[in-house]
Amino acid sequence: VPSRSKWWMVGEVVKMTPDTLVIQRGRKLFSVPRSEISNFEVSLRQRRNTMKGLAVGLALNAFLWGAVASSDDNEKNNIGLIYVLWIATPSLLIIPLSIGAIIKSDKWVEVPPQRLNLSLAPTSTKGLRAAFTFNF
Repeated sequence: VPSRSKWWMVGEVVKMTPDTLVIQRGRKLFSVPRSEISNFEVSLRQRRNTMKGLAVGLALNAFLWGAVASSDDNEKNNIGLIYVLWIATPSLLIIPLSIGAIIKSDKWVEVPPQRLNLSLAPTSTKGLRAAFTFNF
């Protein structure tokens, strides 16, 4: 919504009319005319980056162990480095793995604003059902 913010407006769609979209960000509600929406994306899923964190930890350990193995220093210094790496290896695996497990990433799909629809239908209990849909 370029007229409201030069950055993305991220929130949950609460209500939609043919000409207005109501978005909730935290505790605030924003009413946005659909004609002002230049781009609309929907989050399909969230996933954790545990395997990426594990890969970073393994790569870091492989690099450090490879550096020690290929160094030409005397054997006493290498033995000291090997002991330090032997003690540090679990931490160098667990820390990136934990960071990857904490950080989430979203899979977003762009939906043109004209493909947003609101439909109303009667229910069997004399009520009204509203459905917000988007088409790909």
